[in-house]
Amino acid sequence: MADEKEDKKAKRQAVKEAKRARKKEKKEENGEEEEETLGGKVLIGVVAVFIVLLWLLILGLLVKMDVGGFGSTVLYPVLKDVPVINKILPDVQEYAKEDEAYAYDSVEDAVKRIKELEKELADVKASKDDSDAHVADLEAQSQELQNYKENEAAFEEEKEKFYQEVVFSDNAPDISAYKEYYESIEPEKAEEIYKQV
Repeated sequence: MADEKEDKKAKRQAVKEAKRARKKEKKEENGEEEEETLGGKVLIGVVAVFIVLLWLLILGLLVKMDVGGFGSTVLYPVLKDVPVINKILPDVQEYAKEDEAYAYDSVEDAVKRIKELEKELADVKASKDDSDAHVADLEAQSQELQNYKENEAAFEEEKEKFYQEVVFSDNAPDISAYKEYYESIEPEKAEEIYKQV
């Protein structure tokens, strides 16, 4: 058994030696190929770096020319404080004057405009207050008118009840007394009473 173990070890060593020898032979044969492969790897690396630099240059030009507003609206607020990259960003001062209604030459002009707008706002608020007061006045008048209508209706009802109970009852005074009274107060109502009598 001990011999068998030694034989196996020797065989393994021989196989390892053979592999090493084959690798060495391949290296010697492929020495020229490795040099070519190394040169090809370097060339591929240089081309890859060139392509990346070309894309970065194109991207930088697109940002600098502000194609689609991407440089001024998206990148400028984010990258304006980065020392080297902020040189690539477009000049935003050109794009700040998009709306001429808000372009002022000085702070004094802007303050004057603000004061004008505040005055307009105060005038609108005052007219709103006047309108609110007018509406409140009209509502009060409407309520008062409603009270008068209710009182008038109650008075008319009481007057009709009086006519029925006093004027046309069995204990009523003489018609000539009513005639004189109603002719002096209400000629229309007197005429109606004459017709009923």
